[in-house]
Amino acid sequence: MKRRFFLFTSQFSIVTDTFKKYVFIFSLALAIRLTLFFFIHPYGDGGSKKLLISDAVGYHSIAVNIVNGIGYSPHSAYLSMLRTPGYPVFIALWYKIFGIHPWIVILVQILADSLLAVLLMKFALLFWGHREALLAGLLWAVEPLAIIFSNSLLSDSLFVLFIVLSFYFLAKYFYGKNAGHLYLCSALLAAATYIRPVSFYLFLSFMLSLSP
Repeated sequence: MKRRFFLFTSQFSIVTDTFKKYVFIFSLALAIRLTLFFFIHPYGDGGSKKLLISDAVGYHSIAVNIVNGIGYSPHSAYLSMLRTPGYPVFIALWYKIFGIHPWIVILVQILADSLLAVLLMKFALLFWGHREALLAGLLWAVEPLAIIFSNSLLSDSLFVLFIVLSFYFLAKYFYGKNAGHLYLCSALLAAATYIRPVSFYLFLSFMLSLSP
């Protein structure tokens, strides 16, 4: 009985310690990204203009037209096939719920990108120990480009999240041979391709990795 109790308390201590590390990394990543968010000040009068630059204009225009029932088009005159639909539909979803406010999308991205730091820790734990997992999460939490892209109305941040999730479930499949993990991996990779078509070529590498 004492031995079982000791094993239980040891396992509980490990789980609690790991959870504290997850919370620390998530909080650090969130704090850094929110600091840049408030520095940019993309809300309020004229705030959206700070976000709607370069490719962000096209994503925003398509999302607005989707919400207004015009269709998948950056203009009202014709439909477009120049961009994959994943990211504009993602933006349109939040515009539909909260109104056409780009900064709302940025907050969602910041939250997702902060959670990605925790996901990278879990990913690292599949191969290495807790120290290496903490380092992986810490590096992502303070990664300058990740911080910038999470505060931009661009597809990069969301794309990386889906790619990492896809690889995570692929690794889980190799460990447990659970077909459900493989299905999730495929669905997430397909979703990533709808966000940015460059991941289309990853299907080939995935097929090669699954071949006997």
